[in-house]
Amino acid sequence: IVDSLTAYASYTEIFQPQWIGTRDRNNHVLAPVTGQNKELGLKLSLFGDKLVAQAGLFWLNQVNVAEPNFAGEYPGVCGGMLDPCSQASGKTKADGWDISIVGEVVPGLQVMGGYSSVDNEGSWFAPTRRQFNFAANYTAPEDRWSLGASVKHHAGWTWREEWYFAPGTGNMYYGGEEAFTVVSLHDRLKLPNYLDASVEIANLLDEKYLSQHDWPA
Repeated sequence: IVDSLTAYASYTEIFQPQWIGTRDRNNHVLAPVTGQNKELGLKLSLFGDKLVAQAGLFWLNQVNVAEPNFAGEYPGVCGGMLDPCSQASGKTKADGWDISIVGEVVPGLQVMGGYSSVDNEGSWFAPTRRQFNFAANYTAPEDRWSLGASVKHHAGWTWREEWYFAPGTGNMYYGGEEAFTVVSLHDRLKLPNYLDASVEIANLLDEKYLSQHDWPA
């Protein structure tokens, strides 16, 4: 568009065979995931390419995404709440956008940050996501010392808006997580004889959150 502003667009056809362990109640591997992914975006370079900002939109449509089937069972292969059989979804849709910035704002100060928003439709097990990340690090002249901080915020989410009855189990579930913010600090001091001393404080606010989501967590 101009020397420092670039536009991009992409279109991708998706064909992804399922993992051999993704089996349905008849012990058959699910059909491959198929679909399309479309993207549009802008990228802006500043200060002689030292700082880059980017914004993008995407639209993802897929069919045959693997989902748990709690009512199905194939003895010795899958079944039950902890190791359910799988079933292929119908059409699923994920629309979203993101913005990001990365690079050097002033000499010695590096920043990296972004915000993303994804809305999912067509699957009970694909929640809407809102996430913000930002990190900054300052390095003193001649690399004598450095100091940095980072913050990560995840908005609360649920994979259903109401309680879910899992067929074949007699149980009802409500999956999700409250919003949380994680703050971390780190610093480094250059010592004589090519030595460094460093300190890092992870999760300064002592937030409790799930680092990985799986059924039934």
